[in-house]
Amino acid sequence: CEYGKYAPQALTDSCLDCEAGFHTNNKTKATACTACDAGKYSTKLSFKCTDCSKGYFSTSGSSVCEVCPVGFSAPENGSSSCTACSAGEYASKNQSKSCSVCGIGTYQGSTGQADCLSCDIGKKAPDEGSSSCLSCDATYTSLAGSATCDLAAAGYYLQEQDDTSKTCPNHASCEGGYQVPIPDDGYWVDRAKYKLAGHIHQCPRNTCERNGNVNSSCWHIDEFTTSSRCSSDELQCTEGAIGPLCGSCEDGYVFQAVLNECSVCGQVQIASYILIGS
Repeated sequence: CEYGKYAPQALTDSCLDCEAGFHTNNKTKATACTACDAGKYSTKLSFKCTDCSKGYFSTSGSSVCEVCPVGFSAPENGSSSCTACSAGEYASKNQSKSCSVCGIGTYQGSTGQADCLSCDIGKKAPDEGSSSCLSCDATYTSLAGSATCDLAAAGYYLQEQDDTSKTCPNHASCEGGYQVPIPDDGYWVDRAKYKLAGHIHQCPRNTCERNGNVNSSCWHIDEFTTSSRCSSDELQCTEGAIGPLCGSCEDGYVFQAVLNECSVCGQVQIASYILIGS
């Protein structure tokens, strides 16, 4: 019998074909066909078996190699099985030759997975290949998918010198993140320098009022001192009031002692008449 064929006994007509998944082991005059080992395959009439390529595997007597599914890999030729990716790793495609490690800010706690997961808000994964995320310290937080906890938690704000998260001062609210303390009504902060952000002052007049959206970008750390569009007077003072502690009145306004605020010129006399009349 020629290569790939066999005769279990003397035959008068022709030899038998080795089926796919079997071989004659590089022999002629074979009396039997042998199943391919796991990790190999063969087609019909084969005299030897071929190793499965990387990313594929087979069991004994296979006619084809099978693709490793997502979450698994076969790093060597001739693999009899695929290896599940370890925790902290993933394989997003079929036929993977190796698993990839999860990037910083992501994790994977299970084996045999197709992707990594982003860390939740308030957690971090500073190293590649993380199997879990670490919780931020109580005074800090983070965005989803973060490698570090570099945002202030709600009720805190970041100091200028070293980004230390500090407790929100009295008479102000702190939204956390990169937001600076926002004074309550009746209080004022000097926006000239960021180091003054935590110093909240009580206003002697009824001219200090929180204006606009509390989450306004004007109270973001990058806008606190450098923004040309964020007016300290517009953010902190009532109509007509300007300057430190909103203690002055702009042109066209005059301080009205009775109401302890700035009023449009001409309205002061009217208000006086009303008070006298009452």
